[in-house]
Order: sequence, then structure tokens, then C-alpha cells
Amino acid sequence: MMPELSPAPNSICYTSVISACQKGEQWQLAMKVYNAQTSSSITPDVMCYVAAIASCEKGALWQEAVHIFEQQRRAGPPNAISHNATISACGKASEWQMALQLFAAMSTASLQRDLVSFSAATTACQNSSQWQLAGALFQAMEESQICPDTISCSAFLKACARSQTWPRALEVLASMWDRRIPANVISYSAAISACEACWQSASGS
Repeated sequence: MMPELSPAPNSICYTSVISACQKGEQWQLAMKVYNAQTSSSITPDVMCYVAAIASCEKGALWQEAVHIFEQQRRAGPPNAISHNATISACGKASEWQMALQLFAAMSTASLQRDLVSFSAATTACQNSSQWQLAGALFQAMEESQICPDTISCSAFLKACARSQTWPRALEVLASMWDRRIPANVISYSAAISACEACWQSASGS
């Protein structure tokens, strides 16, 4: 239970505290503050919803994230940031179907899908072993002329490793070098795994 404060906090105060808790990865405290606000007569603002959803992502609370997203929808149309945060929360919990549903809803709501949107959706599919969907999303991102980053490339390289599509993995890795996209340990490991899986399959080992 949150202590009573005088004077009573306003929406800006609640949002600031939730955001601070989210950045400090204190997601349980963030949820307590959010629930205290919703129990009061103070309606959360857009940034409060976003901070609360992001806190759910930190705590792997995808169902709570979707619930808060729906609360925001009832209050007014969620923005792209809210969609991205909820997609990411679902993706980390391997709830790829919900993640893709939210991803598709952005187009229906005439919201611009950006690098964060595609990366979150691609990661959701990769985490859920939906390799073909991860590849399709990565290709759609490139067709939309959105330059991928290390996170999205690494997620796709992992998908290549699991689906044993080593030529595409090497192609993406070379593209990262050409575009000066930093490759990390995950990127190189995934590319090596893709080649190794193909070699083992060809050698029958």
C-alpha cells in the first residue's frame, strides 16, 4: 500500500516516479505506483502508460503489459512507443502471436513502424523459434528502407542458425560490415552456428 501524501501527487509526479523505477529496473515498485495511480482519481498520461508497460517488460510481465496497453486504448489511441514497448514485452516472454498482432495493429492505426518495431517483432519470433517469420520481418524491414541495427541483425542471424540458412547469414554479416553496423559476440556466434549446422548436415554428423 502506498503512503498518503500531502499535497496529493499529480499525474506528472506519478509518471516521474514510475519512469525512475523503470530505469532503475525496480519494476515491482513501478507497478505499485501505477496501481496506486489507477486507484486514485488521477488518469495516467501517455508517458505514464509507456513507463508502466516498459516496467512490465523488465519484469517479463507480458500479460500485465497487454492489460495496461488495453487500459490506454480505452483512454485514447496508444502511440507507436506504447505499441513498441508492448511488442517487446511479449517478445521477451516468447508470446510471438500477440507480438505480431500488435505489430499489425500499428498499420491499422496508421502508426509508422520504425526500427524498434521491427526489431521487437523479429526478436519475438526468434525467441519463439518462428524462424521463417523472423526472416520475413527482417526482409520487410529492409524493403521499408529501415536500416537494421545490431539487435535486429543478431536476432535474424540467430534465426539463420536455427534454420540452417548459412548463405543468408553470411550475407547479412557482410552487410553489417558494409553499413558499419557493429557486430557483437552474439552476431558472430550466430553466423558461425549457421555455418556449423550446415556443415554437420552435409557431413551427416
